[in-house]
Amino acid sequence: MLAKDLAVYEGQRAIVLGLPRGGVMTAKEVATALNLPLCLVVVKKISLPADPEYAIGAVSESGEVAVNQAIQAELDKNLFLSMIKDKKSEAEKRAQLLRGECHGQDLEGKIAIIVDDGIATGYTMLAAIKEVKKHRPSKVVVASPVAPSEVVGDLKKFADEVVISYIPEIFIGSVGAYYQSFPEVKDQDVVELLKKSHHQNK
Repeated sequence: MLAKDLAVYEGQRAIVLGLPRGGVMTAKEVATALNLPLCLVVVKKISLPADPEYAIGAVSESGEVAVNQAIQAELDKNLFLSMIKDKKSEAEKRAQLLRGECHGQDLEGKIAIIVDDGIATGYTMLAAIKEVKKHRPSKVVVASPVAPSEVVGDLKKFADEVVISYIPEIFIGSVGAYYQSFPEVKDQDVVELLKKSHHQNK
């Protein structure tokens, strides 16, 4: 569905960037359908220490941050900076582990299509947008099968285009609730997929 919604970019001077892990699997389907190269952009979720499942923001591998500013204001400054440092380090390590042969993809002057398997709070995608913009693409497109309407509105302030296949009236539960099948994706799955994609695009 998402590839059809992005059909205008088929064969253009563009690159598809997936957010690990599940977003890379979705991005692979898009890249294959549109005959575009595939790589990734790595971000890590920042959570409250007392509630690891509650995302308050995200940080990219080079330190670009998107955060809930209201919650940030209530946190100890040193604690928050430490959280960012730790997550940035995790993002750097994950990028080294996963990126493989697509490392060093040149985004300058190209259309960057950032893909995730779903968007909930939008923080990881916002951090990814900031990361990608540092590489001076000609256009930044955010794409996902599902996202809440209020988050779509926020993303439109930062991306040149936002393409969401399904925007529910009320976003209930997690992203996985909108899939018939939502299996866990492992790091090795991403590594092998990127390696295969790289050789196909040589």
